Amino acid sequence: VSPGSQGRRMLHFLGQIMGVCLRRGDVLPLCLSQVVWKGLLCEELGEDDLASFDLAAVENVRQWGRLGPLGIDRDTFCSFFEDLRFVATDSAEQERELVDRGRQLSVSFEQAPRFAKLMLQMRLEESRLQLEQLRLGLTTVVSPDCLALWTWRHLEERVCGIPVVDVQLLRKYARYDMISPEAPEVSYLWTTLQGMTQADLRLFL
Repeated sequence: VSPGSQGRRMLHFLGQIMGVCLRRGDVLPLCLSQVVWKGLLCEELGEDDLASFDLAAVENVRQWGRLGPLGIDRDTFCSFFEDLRFVATDSAEQERELVDRGRQLSVSFEQAPRFAKLMLQMRLEESRLQLEQLRLGLTTVVSPDCLALWTWRHLEERVCGIPVVDVQLLRKYARYDMISPEAPEVSYLWTTLQGMTQADLRLFL
């Protein structure tokens, strides 16, 4: 996302398209982590957000932050993790330093909780520059003051639509024209819809 790069322009454009969907009521079929939606609204991120897209990473963070309950004392730590440094791998499998000169700094037993916190912070902020461009594009179409009124779930639903088709909700608000709700054909329709997968329901709609 360097200045003037194609990736920067594409993210900005995607943000504008998302804004158009918000204003027009259109749906954009995106599948994005909740970290993206929260990031667009500048909401605070935590372990649960990392777990939404990388369970292995969040479990790793939790273990490093809670060595005592795992039965790991200082001597065990020094025996098995003497080569541990302040570096971690991001989602692109690239090694990142968590502190200045992190590749040269060993992690001590006492520093393990800090190591876990830095690892979590790195993973949650690794897409910060991309999110900034996405948000810039979005706010050229929708006022930031309007975005401040929404939760991340509401924003996701407004852009992408509701991902789960609730057949009972459809039935509750269905309106019938020139046919009785009690007609056998109507009963067959709802029975069929209740037996369909979410993928087939989305195709049906």
